[in-house]
Parts: sequence; structure tokens; C-alpha cells
Amino acid sequence: MLSMATGADNKNYEMTCIPYNFVVSWLFAINPKNVKLETQEAVSRCHSPYCEVLFRRFKPRLFAGVFFLVNY
Repeated sequence: MLSMATGADNKNYEMTCIPYNFVVSWLFAINPKNVKLETQEAVSRCHSPYCEVLFRRFKPRLFAGVFFLVNY
């Protein structure tokens, strides 16, 4: 989605935006190896809860009728 924004220099700039509901997916797509060293731990820390939420959300559909043990 394209949006117009005015910069500090009072010029108009065309910006690419993503819908709000895709922000989490976009953040999850960031590879910790591709960010500054001091940021890698924070990015990795964010990924774990995302994985857990996605697993809990889709587990019933993915593993319907399948019995297995998961150790946490």
C-alpha cells in the first residue's frame, strides 16, 4: 500500500506501508543474523513467543487425531 508523507524538509515522499494486522508477521520474518549484533538477542527473544502462539493456534488443525507427547 502506498502512502504520501511529508518529511522534515517539507517535501512529500511516497512510502510503502503494510496493513497493521501484518506487522507481527513482518517482524517475525526478520532474521536475527541480519541485524546488528547488539539487536540479535532482542529479535531472537521476540521469536519464541510468536512460535508458541502460532503453534497453539494451529495445533488442533495440524495434528487432529494424532497423539504425541511434547516435553516442555
